[in-house]
Amino acid sequence: MLRWSMTRPALFVVFATLTLLAQKRPGTRHLPSFPMPSNMVETASDLRAVANDPALVKAIGATPSSPAGASFGAARVSLGALGSGAIVADRGAGSCASKASMGLSGNCSILVYFQQQGTYGSAYLYSGWAYEVVKSGKPVPDIVIMTNMSSWSGLLTRFSFVHGTYVKTGCDDVELRSQDGKGNILDPAQDDIQPCP
Repeated sequence: MLRWSMTRPALFVVFATLTLLAQKRPGTRHLPSFPMPSNMVETASDLRAVANDPALVKAIGATPSSPAGASFGAARVSLGALGSGAIVADRGAGSCASKASMGLSGNCSILVYFQQQGTYGSAYLYSGWAYEVVKSGKPVPDIVIMTNMSSWSGLLTRFSFVHGTYVKTGCDDVELRSQDGKGNILDPAQDDIQPCP
């Protein structure tokens, strides 16, 4: 009995060490790089584009004329096999403004709303200020989000529709070649683009 009680902790330490070594360390998997889309647009500032779709407005949780509706911006997008959907910016979450006035802040929580079993499902994508729906080679297109990091740098994140929701599938760091903040970071010709570390 004494022998088992002494070896049990030692076995636990050996097992725990082997388990940790066998696991992939977080952050060691790099997401692939991808070409920067050339037609990214800023997130919408209101619900006018979706006001004629009561089911979508209800799913967002606001009405265009309510005070809560003023904190959302939505734009219609085509999501291939999912049909018509919307990119929604929660403008009440954190520091969220238009790119022109944001300086070092301005990222909104961005969600995608898509048709799902007769209603709208949603997925949180990322915090950002611009987006583009891009071809994926699959029935449902991908979505790329630009996150503001500074007046001359950003983060591009690509999301793909997998198993009923959107998941992160790509990442790039973007910097304006001119770091005076006067360029257009949404223009790939003006940027240096590197895979995320």
